Amino acid sequence: MVAQSDGTVAMTDPLAFVLAVVAILGTPGPTNTLLFTSGATVGVLRSVTLLLGEVVAYNSSVAIVGFLLQPLIDDLPWVRVVVRIAIAAYLVMLAIGIWRANVVAERRVVTVTHVFLTTLLNPKVFVFALVIIPLQAPNVMTYLAGFSLTVMLIGGTWICFGSLAGSATGRYAAARLVPRTAAIVLVGFAALIASPVIH
Repeated sequence: MVAQSDGTVAMTDPLAFVLAVVAILGTPGPTNTLLFTSGATVGVLRSVTLLLGEVVAYNSSVAIVGFLLQPLIDDLPWVRVVVRIAIAAYLVMLAIGIWRANVVAERRVVTVTHVFLTTLLNPKVFVFALVIIPLQAPNVMTYLAGFSLTVMLIGGTWICFGSLAGSATGRYAAARLVPRTAAIVLVGFAALIASPVIH
């Protein structure tokens, strides 16, 4: 374990680090919902490029939260409220777009931009940046490399799960059903994120 600049503690044990990253990345969330949806509607090969957007977004967001945003949150509590509202609003707008999309005609409902922006705003980033990734460690680049590899492996797994679901139901049926379901799930995530602000 290593102390961060803000007093929090991050993981330095490699096994604990990997297990924690896998556990958090593996849980359902906005990004995984999009990866699953893409796998179900257009298959694995046409979805692989989404992983690049996910990796770049996660690393960018971890740096932003760990080095820039956390001091603001500590000093200005209202920043946390603004961040929550912004994330929830984006997820709702994304859900509306996915709900309205004609996947059969467009052949793609989830783009790299969707995945990048959704991951950039993913609440899991706060856990990675403030608790798990030892940003103050001398060998932080090693941890970030391991983190990036794990992101791609877990993201690829969600795409494969989606592809299997699409094959089981048929691509045409998946193109109709999965995006609508994903839109509802995204609105649910938005509600969960915004609930502390509303109450």
